[in-house]
Amino acid sequence: MAHGEFPSPVKSLRQIKAKRFLRDWLRLATRDFFAPLTDDAALLNFLLLIITTYLAALGGLFRLLEEFQSIWEVIVPFGWAILLYLLVCILRAPFRSRAEENERGQWVGNRFIFHTPKLVFQKQI
Repeated sequence: MAHGEFPSPVKSLRQIKAKRFLRDWLRLATRDFFAPLTDDAALLNFLLLIITTYLAALGGLFRLLEEFQSIWEVIVPFGWAILLYLLVCILRAPFRSRAEENERGQWVGNRFIFHTPKLVFQKQI
């Protein structure tokens, strides 16, 4: 690009959309991953995931009760459940990111138009 030339608006628009999408995707994946720490419903879902993973790994409830004294057999399924939960959060985040962007507004050409007006300046009197 020579001195004084501007970048192509189409390339810039693609970059802007990609940056916004990536930022929202990472934000949503992180928020969903840490949701069990702040949201009771998410905590219940996470605990159910751990229990079902544990039951599947050991082969049933009675085996679970027999092996409950061994801490190592509790930690391994818990680790797999956390990794599985992280994977689900990462895979869901792009779809949720796109849906949230559509709720906020839409792209018209190279401009993003919000559905509700956003204040640029506000002063309390």
